[in-house]
Amino acid sequence: MNTATHRRFLIAVLAAMLLHVTLVAWAGPGFESSDDEVYARAAHQLATGTFEAVAEHRWNRFGVIVPTAAAFRLFGVTAWSTISVSLFWSLTGIVAVALVARRLSGSVAGATAAFLVAPMTMVVNASAFLMPDHPVGVQMFIASACVWLGRDTSVRRPAAWGVGAALAITLGVLTKLTALWLAPLFLVFFVADLAGGRHRGFWGAFALAGAVAGAAFFCTYGLATGDPLYRMHAIDARHTATHWGYGDDDAATLLARITWEPAVLILNRLPELGLVLAAAIPAMALSRKAHAGSRFWAAHTIVVAGGFWLGSTSLSEYSPLPPLPRMLSPMVLPVAVLAGSVLTRSRSDCKTPWASAAVLAAGVATGLAVGRPLAAVAYVAGTAALALALSPGAVAARVPDWTRRSALPAILTLMCVYGIVRGGVGESPRMRAERDVAMSLAARLGPHATIAIDRRSRRTLEHYAAYRPRPGAITLWDWSRREESELPRARPIFAYVHSRRIVAKKGRYSPPDWLAPFLERGEVVFDDGIVQLRRLDFDS
Repeated sequence: MNTATHRRFLIAVLAAMLLHVTLVAWAGPGFESSDDEVYARAAHQLATGTFEAVAEHRWNRFGVIVPTAAAFRLFGVTAWSTISVSLFWSLTGIVAVALVARRLSGSVAGATAAFLVAPMTMVVNASAFLMPDHPVGVQMFIASACVWLGRDTSVRRPAAWGVGAALAITLGVLTKLTALWLAPLFLVFFVADLAGGRHRGFWGAFALAGAVAGAAFFCTYGLATGDPLYRMHAIDARHTATHWGYGDDDAATLLARITWEPAVLILNRLPELGLVLAAAIPAMALSRKAHAGSRFWAAHTIVVAGGFWLGSTSLSEYSPLPPLPRMLSPMVLPVAVLAGSVLTRSRSDCKTPWASAAVLAAGVATGLAVGRPLAAVAYVAGTAALALALSPGAVAARVPDWTRRSALPAILTLMCVYGIVRGGVGESPRMRAERDVAMSLAARLGPHATIAIDRRSRRTLEHYAAYRPRPGAITLWDWSRREESELPRARPIFAYVHSRRIVAKKGRYSPPDWLAPFLERGEVVFDDGIVQLRRLDFDS
């Protein structure tokens, strides 16, 4: 690669990273007060030296918790320090996908792949929240990239790549056990190379580094908790407590979850992933001789998709994963590598993309069937973009190459911008309203007030208060499983009622029955349509 080409590639990757940061800043750091609150609370405890092991799987995802604790230690608990780890891994993923695509198909493919990832709605959302799914996807991608490069006979120091792969997969396991989805892929390559007597240096280094990392992992848990398998037992403890899954459902529901339901999830809830997947499919159909690297990343994509399709929430019984869109984040980077390759290759290299057309048609049909016409419009626009990129006709030949390459990233950017404008990406209007209320409680209610509140809203307000009480601070009294006799003596007492949270969670966070009459008689002191504050009178 000459100097000019390298400079253009570097500028393009930096521009993609800048685009991503701009979209995240526009969307705003979000706080769902769900899993992200657990990670933030654990990180704060670790930063302040009060952390204690909890037999719950989220409290053991140290690949997210430890760096977030470092951010809290350096910058305090703020909206941006909370999502700093997520944003870091998203930017790392943009760089990684650009480098891998460049090695596979050239610098133009690398830049194109970066611009496919940077504006994807699900990636921007991943950066705007403290969640482990996209970070572990990036770590899995880096581990596979190390395996891919380490097995390349033209690469020097394959042992170093073996160590890198082992460390990346270990970091992935520390972040989320989703990283173990790659085990079948690595096992197949290991057995094939062992049988053929190939790449012994790479696999030897991989095995040695993995054994050392694994020993450190289990020994640390053994010394800290007395149970080397504490992390695994925490998964089943959580599963038993919540029974999240399909264990009690009928066979038809279970069959739907492990067959067509994930495909509908991609087509309906993640049209941006559906478009990039449609663009990637022709690379999977290229000849074995011409593009061997495409087969590796196609295998990576299939294995990761299979992990989501067939994975279990429990290690002791089979219970499929909940169909959450964020769990498909590990598919993004390998699919973008393949799509970037397709969008920059000669049209004569690609076979007729009937499979791509089928995906796009299914996306249009699904969008119309479920009442999401804008999703159908996105698939129609994506069809036009891919037609420009893949059609061998004379009309397509007149279109400049940069137009063919940039059409799909432009569509993804417009989809993300629309999502931000309507409040579906990053901090939603509901989150922003609650943050504003949390920041103004003392001014509205005065010092030393007591607020009766549901446990999820209490945790949210504690996060916005950086988990530390201030002089004259408001007391938050959790009404969950409390009796009237336990009410604080301090007055005044207010009730914090988050109407949308109560409705969305089907009453899980509703006030107890004994409190309802006091709420009805209470004086409304604030109501923004989402959060309502009522002054309660227990003396009359």
